[in-house]
Amino acid sequence: MKDTAKKIGIIVIAAAITVCAGLIWHKKRTESLRQELKAAQEAELSMQAAIDGLAEEYGIEIREKSDIGKAISGLKDKFDRWFQRDNYILDAKEVSSKLAEISELATIEYQYNNVGLHFYKGDKLPGTDIVIPYTGTTVAISMDGTVKAGIDLSEVKIECDHAKKRVTVRMPEAKILSNALDEDSIKVCIDDQSIFNRLSQAQHNELRKQIKDKGIEMAKKSDILKLSGERAQKVIRDLVDSMQEGKGDYEVVFKAA
Repeated sequence: MKDTAKKIGIIVIAAAITVCAGLIWHKKRTESLRQELKAAQEAELSMQAAIDGLAEEYGIEIREKSDIGKAISGLKDKFDRWFQRDNYILDAKEVSSKLAEISELATIEYQYNNVGLHFYKGDKLPGTDIVIPYTGTTVAISMDGTVKAGIDLSEVKIECDHAKKRVTVRMPEAKILSNALDEDSIKVCIDDQSIFNRLSQAQHNELRKQIKDKGIEMAKKSDILKLSGERAQKVIRDLVDSMQEGKGDYEVVFKAA
């Protein structure tokens, strides 16, 4: 009997220990699961807050949880474009090529109207200062002209520093690119030519040269060179911006050639 009671006591104690151990394990497992659930909930809330913040920053509206997937897709597109922008590489050769295509846009025109004068008092009697009557010639003509000033964009050198996101433009000084007369605009102001001393072709050319030289003087006084340099810089800046199309943020720096 004593042995039987002893065995029963041992079994009861073992069962109690087992139950206690089970309760302890269950408690620990429950606590572990509770901590995992709490961590998962916190992670979900953190992710939701991050998505809400990014959606607000990039203008994506989320009405329901079902929209989260769409929002994430939208944000991915935003980030993809941002990534492309940060990794965009501007091609210096392409910039130079396009500059050649738009070189006319970098010029400024100055229009003028001037008069050219040829005056010859007349032939003199040999050995005297006496002018022979009707040998003098006076001719004056006016013409319209156009001076173009700017930068010869074929001389512009483009350098791209991709690490610093910088475009260095080595640009020569602005200069007069052309000076042309409108032959249809010619007007004869004075035409008093002697039959003995009519204007030669060389003298006609000299009248045109007078008009053109005066045109350049007037254009320079109008600050056309300064303005054309500023125009060229604007054209180049606009070109670089248009080529990037929001994919890059290259800074444009101008230096003397």
